[in-house]
Amino acid sequence: MKPNVIYVSDPTTVEGLDPARIVPGTPIVLNANKPGFASISLEKTLFDLGAGGREGGFLSEKRVVHFVGGPVEDLKHFVESNNLKAGDDFNAKTGMKKDIVIKESTTPPYEGATGKINPTTNEAFVTEEGEAIYRTTLLIDKGHPDCFNLILKGISESVLAERMAERAFNTSESSGVR
Repeated sequence: MKPNVIYVSDPTTVEGLDPARIVPGTPIVLNANKPGFASISLEKTLFDLGAGGREGGFLSEKRVVHFVGGPVEDLKHFVESNNLKAGDDFNAKTGMKKDIVIKESTTPPYEGATGKINPTTNEAFVTEEGEAIYRTTLLIDKGHPDCFNLILKGISESVLAERMAERAFNTSESSGVR
């Protein structure tokens, strides 16, 4: 898959998903907890050059997934109207200009949400103040002011500005731009 292109996910490849929950011939998956509701999964691949705390020193590939939910009949109509199939370029098929971004915040995105956990140590990720960090994805219009891959909430604006300036300096320095 091309990086930064949003694709419609193939629900038949999801490990542990009951095939009876897939609407035949579509990328729609029925919600097991809410009768009459379902979702389609969208995904994109990102390449990160700052992985593992090494600024620009280690490349990692990341798969970012977002679920679009709604009433089953509305999703069926949307999928049929746009002739969406697993593997399709979502924006090309729908005529939309969307992007998937990651939002990290100290506010839970929904009731019962659990904070980020380090998969290696099993320890919770927290802010410098000890607050849990929650992660979710958003499907937003491309070019929207929030269209960057990390939205931090709960840290002072001066700290955020300092971190963004440092990242911009490091990026321009490594590319030879001054």
